[in-house]
This record gives sequence, structure tokens and C-alpha cells, in this order.
Amino acid sequence: MEAPPVSVVICHHAGRALLQRCLASVGGSQGVTVQTIVVTSDPTYVNPDVDLYFLEDGPAAKRNLGVFKAQSDTLIFLDDDVEVSPYCFYELWKF
Repeated sequence: MEAPPVSVVICHHAGRALLQRCLASVGGSQGVTVQTIVVTSDPTYVNPDVDLYFLEDGPAAKRNLGVFKAQSDTLIFLDDDVEVSPYCFYELWKF
């Protein structure tokens, strides 16, 4: 069975160390194929491993942009200070 796809939208304002920990935990996901979308207000942030978008608006607008860019029917929203366990997204997808 092919791993199901999920799109993870991460809103980022400031604090790259938090974001890097969040991205590391998302990158360790098991059982799913993850499209990682980061919407940031930091115009200097660069990461070729994610779908990256710049928006100065607040969290709601950033999440809306993430929804527009998502390629999966399964959407998961995270703030940049969240770390997830390896099977977190798979368990959510099963519901």
C-alpha cells in the first residue's frame, strides 16, 4: 500500500530554532507522504526542502494561503513551536 498524502501547513513569524525543531519532527513522519508548506513573515528565511511562501499577515491569512497551496485532501495545521511524534500524521489520517 502506498503511503497516503498529507499537507502540513506551518505558520512562522520569528524564531528559526523553533521552526527547525518543528520541521525536523515533521520530516521524521512515518506512514504518510508529507507535503510541508511553510508560510513565513521572515523574508530572509530560505529552505529548499519545503514549499515556502512569504506573507506578512497574521496566522489566519497564513493558514488560508497554506490551504490554497495544499495538494492533499488531508490538511494539518501546525504552529512553528510544535513538535510531532513519527506516527502523529498517520494516526490523524486514519480518522
